[in-house]
Amino acid sequence: MLYLNHLFQLLPVVLAIVAAVSCAIRFAKDRRRYDKWAMLLGTLSSLLLIVAQTSWWTTYIITNSLQGTVFANTLWTVFNSTSMVTLILISQPWRLKND
Repeated sequence: MLYLNHLFQLLPVVLAIVAAVSCAIRFAKDRRRYDKWAMLLGTLSSLLLIVAQTSWWTTYIITNSLQGTVFANTLWTVFNSTSMVTLILISQPWRLKND
């Protein structure tokens, strides 16, 4: 059961790696400044998730406790904020088609 929990904690990291690469590739191809900002924030959010999740997970595995996860908790807050800003940016109906 413990092995399954480790795999479950690794899943967001794997997905974030895929998302970071995907957003970075689209950032390089997009011409619209608005879309570039959204992809840049998406890449940043993905990288934050990787660092926060691995930091939290490593602390939990090494110490078998969640004490000392202040750094990871702060990163999670920044990640949550950038993710929501990214979703707001890509959902706006007022995006211009040719800006």
